[in-house]
Amino acid sequence: MNIKNILRRGFSIIGMMLIYGISISSQASVAIIPPNPTDHQAILVAVYGVAGDSCVPKNAEASISENVIHIDFPPIPDGTICFDSLTTWGELVWLDHELPEGAYDVIVTRGEVELGRHSFSVKNPPSTSTSIKIQQVTCKNLTTGEKKIIKNSSSSWNCEAAGLQVQPGDKIERILLGTAKKKM
Repeated sequence: MNIKNILRRGFSIIGMMLIYGISISSQASVAIIPPNPTDHQAILVAVYGVAGDSCVPKNAEASISENVIHIDFPPIPDGTICFDSLTTWGELVWLDHELPEGAYDVIVTRGEVELGRHSFSVKNPPSTSTSIKIQQVTCKNLTTGEKKIIKNSSSSWNCEAAGLQVQPGDKIERILLGTAKKKM
């Protein structure tokens, strides 16, 4: 879900509330961007809603304690005058580091008042190999049937240099034997 869709959804909700006379509450909606993060992605927390007055939540700060992400908006300062009005509000909060795999709860507060909650999971992507530690290369000329084996081929897979006889048009097969290294 991108920010444009989040804002569009927020404005649609306001319209429905006005049409059906639903009261405005101080509750917040929470969305995670990207919606299914991996442990190698930075995460944005979108917090948005509709306030019944002009004193909307702003200037959120995020903190993480174990698997709980706290999004805290400062309370309304004493002496602040808030005018009655339907006011949409929203804020994107950047989590400044990647999260390890696991389940997380987001708790949004303003002062002592809880505005909303959301749960999501961070998962590891399927592992992929980035390199292979080659121990042996088998070179075979499929046209002639000749075969050569290159051992400890850390620097070269050159079948001709290993003595394989080839002619233009010959079909060559290379078989690599080695150990895949996991992506870091």
